[in-house]
Parts: sequence; structure tokens; C-alpha cells
Amino acid sequence: VLDNIAAGVALFDPVREPSADGKPGRIVDFTYALANKVNLELMQAPAHAIIGHRLSEFFNAPQARPYIDAMIEVAQTGTSKELLI
Repeated sequence: VLDNIAAGVALFDPVREPSADGKPGRIVDFTYALANKVNLELMQAPAHAIIGHRLSEFFNAPQARPYIDAMIEVAQTGTSKELLI
């Protein structure tokens, strides 16, 4: 189904800082868990080069930080957010 969507779709797992108290640490990044065909074409990479790798590996320029920070905020609060870059 995902490969028949005309837009790039990806699913991410959060990467958290270690925590001394046993509670989940602060989210600092994400790893790719799934990417559809369009997303892989946009990334110009095969799935094995993306899945399991951190988002910051691909988007490490300073101008990408607001995008990653917005994703962290959404993941932590559950509140949707619109971001125009």
C-alpha cells in the first residue's frame, strides 16, 4: 500500500539520551524504521542504506535542525505541527 502512495512516507523510531533514573531519556534523533518507494527515490538510496540509520546522518546541515527539532516536539507532545522550511 505504501509504495502506491505518490508521496514519500517514512516511519521513524526515536533515539533517546541515556537516563540514570530508568525513565525514557530526552529524544535527540530518529532512526528510519520504514521508507516507501518514493521516499527511497527522493533519498537516492536503497532501503538497506537508510533503514536503521539516523535521520541526522542524512540531514546534518544546520538548516535541517529546525525540522528535526519539530519532529522531536511532535513526538514528545503528540501535538501536530506545521513547519515550512
